[in-house]
Amino acid sequence: MNRFINYLHKMAFLSFLFREDNGMHIEYNLIHPPFPLKFREMGRANAKQYFEWFQEQIPIRITVVQEYIKSFPNYHDWEANLTPISLEVLGSWFIDRITTRLRSKDEIDSIYVNAPGWFKNLEVPEYDLSIMTESLCIDMGMYLSQVIVHKNEKLHWEMITRPKRHIDYHQPVLLGQGKVPCNPVRLVRVYAYKIANGNLQKEGLKELYEIWSKILYE
Repeated sequence: MNRFINYLHKMAFLSFLFREDNGMHIEYNLIHPPFPLKFREMGRANAKQYFEWFQEQIPIRITVVQEYIKSFPNYHDWEANLTPISLEVLGSWFIDRITTRLRSKDEIDSIYVNAPGWFKNLEVPEYDLSIMTESLCIDMGMYLSQVIVHKNEKLHWEMITRPKRHIDYHQPVLLGQGKVPCNPVRLVRVYAYKIANGNLQKEGLKELYEIWSKILYE
């Protein structure tokens, strides 16, 4: 089974390289956060700076993503118009862009060292999302957030500052009438991991919008 999974990862990566070499679309500009995204290790001052940077980057990155997607065949007409249908099309496009990379032994060891005690009995997957996919997850999360906010402008961004064990500690989240915060970037990363593991969900981004629109308003 592991050999088969490894084969699928290699084939996906080769397919990605083939698409890149075809010259059928413009180059994608990776997002460059001001700090490594190790939020639990990040000091409060840097976390606040990232929080402000993240919000400033949203309109910039949406423009970058729109131009990039529109350069692909069959997606020339896609517009970042903040509608649920745009998320459905975006999800279909995103599936074919997700790639993985092999984790180094040092990376795996570092994960165990910084993980809570209960996690150390689990097996860390050999593969992680590629650098490009991680960048796309941030971009997709930013766009997802704006589709959600477009429905209700009373939603606002906050940074989780406590407790430190909170899954979204030091990260930007959307808050509404409900008590549960929404971290759109984390949602998209989870979605990407599912796709990388073979769980295809073409309408996943739209479903995330529908689910979290309700949660944030309850």
